[in-house]
Amino acid sequence: MTEFEHYMDEKYKYLRTINRRYEADFHGRYTGVRMNGLKTEVMFAWISFNATFPRENTVDEADLWYSRWQTFKETHAPTLGGFQTTDLYLFLVTQREMVKAATMGIGLSLLVAFLVLLATTCNWWSSSLGLVCIICITATFLGVVPLLGWSLGENECIFMIATVGLSVDYTVHLLHAYDNAPVDSRLGRAHAALEEMGISVANSAITTLFAAALLFACGFYFFFQFGGFIFMVIGLSILMSTNLLMPLLMLVGPEGSQARRRAEVRGGLLGRPRVLCLVL
Repeated sequence: MTEFEHYMDEKYKYLRTINRRYEADFHGRYTGVRMNGLKTEVMFAWISFNATFPRENTVDEADLWYSRWQTFKETHAPTLGGFQTTDLYLFLVTQREMVKAATMGIGLSLLVAFLVLLATTCNWWSSSLGLVCIICITATFLGVVPLLGWSLGENECIFMIATVGLSVDYTVHLLHAYDNAPVDSRLGRAHAALEEMGISVANSAITTLFAAALLFACGFYFFFQFGGFIFMVIGLSILMSTNLLMPLLMLVGPEGSQARRRAEVRGGLLGRPRVLCLVL
């Protein structure tokens, strides 16, 4: 009613008069009523209070807090209308969108990675084993993130999407060397791949790890966190590609021309033979 609006205004002025400015500002911002132009009808009103939930919560914890307060409102004031809100719920919506974006980004990145492996090796069998290796690298990194105390934020969302891209390099190099090895047996191909590319991928990993380690000395948290992300993903990538992918290729990798077809097509102005790689 109009008298309540007048009471709110007088209370605000009184609190300012006695130098309780913080309480007055809090009262003016978070509790109030708005009347229509004729001062005959309440258009909307709001009231606020301090709660006890933590400022940082996971998506599940924030959902639980929202459900508890919504149940309280529907139980004690089912006809009141309106809604409840707080900064926690605003970040909850952001977290949901980031989870959605991270999930979609990882899925699309894995699809693109598989297509790159197919284009590189022209062999769906070895490409599938490479995809298994990349999935294991990504899953391991996602499992380490909570252990580090990282909560899902803008930085972590970007890191999750970029994980697949950083995990492809060593896998695709070793697979390409495996498929182009001049031998037919699994064991011989694996040995040839490690002999040809093993030192290269190892040196690449070492230099990248040292470059990432330098970021640990940064005082700015983002660079420190970014260095940790690069260090973990590259470390997992070199370990998985040499200690998981290569044993898989030795056990169940393609032999000879398995899972690959090559058709020779003769043509061209000079009549030179051309090789066409067909992916089945």
